Amino acid sequence: MKIQGLEKLSLVDFDGYAAATVFLAGCNLRCPFCQNAALVDGSAVECIDEADFFAFLEKRRGLLDAVCISGGEPTLRPELPDFCRKIKESGYLVKLDTNGTNQKMLNMLIDDTSLLAQVYKQN
Repeated sequence: MKIQGLEKLSLVDFDGYAAATVFLAGCNLRCPFCQNAALVDGSAVECIDEADFFAFLEKRRGLLDAVCISGGEPTLRPELPDFCRKIKESGYLVKLDTNGTNQKMLNMLIDDTSLLAQVYKQN
């Protein structure tokens, strides 16, 4: 998984939980008000290795409760279910921020109730 950004602690991205927020690049929309335009247009330069991300989670065990996956639009990434599964297996809750346009991926993630604790669809 190519991670384009990491907020190491958020108290607002996953209501009621201390969470890390990861940002994935790419989006199928071009909203003029997008707060993460660099993730959409490809100008985001930060890239965090997946192994480094999971090492970070290991160090934060007991301090963080959850991981919020945001973007861009994370459901465009075919490896998203495996990424969610690895996070859950690391002992964290998973929240997904999505624009809701990739219904096939959303259905797959929602049907596998072990993967997501919460889905937030942005309008």
